[in-house]
Amino acid sequence: RDIATALRASQPSGDIRLLTTPNASLTLGYYGDFQTIGTVYWENLAGLRGAAELFSARSADEAAALVRERKVTHIAMLSEEDFLAPYYQLLYPQATEEGFASSFGHQLLVERRVPPWLQVIPYRVPEDLASTGVEVFLYKVAFDQSPAEALYNRALGEVARGELPQAVRDFDSLIVRDPASGALTFEVA
Repeated sequence: RDIATALRASQPSGDIRLLTTPNASLTLGYYGDFQTIGTVYWENLAGLRGAAELFSARSADEAAALVRERKVTHIAMLSEEDFLAPYYQLLYPQATEEGFASSFGHQLLVERRVPPWLQVIPYRVPEDLASTGVEVFLYKVAFDQSPAEALYNRALGEVARGELPQAVRDFDSLIVRDPASGALTFEVA
């Protein structure tokens, strides 16, 4: 429920269409009252294949085209429910480890390479679940996001996850980029 609440808070009104793992699709869609693709119901074979194609895309550009085509608005990556390898093997039975490592889903979850068209949604696993070791990464599709905004949002996500050295590095990069612009301002509490 906490993840669904965070996703809805990133877009208080309007439709959400979420790309995530099959198990998470079911629960997040229910608690968030939004559409998901990739559930494992027999009547959703097209959605399951669409999720596999998106996560198995061979580049961020290919993934972006599929996101537009399927009208995906958000992506949720959960380390506990890593369905990336089965999706990839489903589409590419003769695939190599090298091919899988270059897939969009692997790059997003394992390498944590976030394309500029995804806005990081700051999220931290609740304290009572932190001991499980589950990592959660939430994104909102934002094709109009500037590189500076992408870096700023990434830093906010790092702060939320407690990754302060990385956040400081990213905030410093923003300041070096254009210290006088004032385009991005924030308050330190």
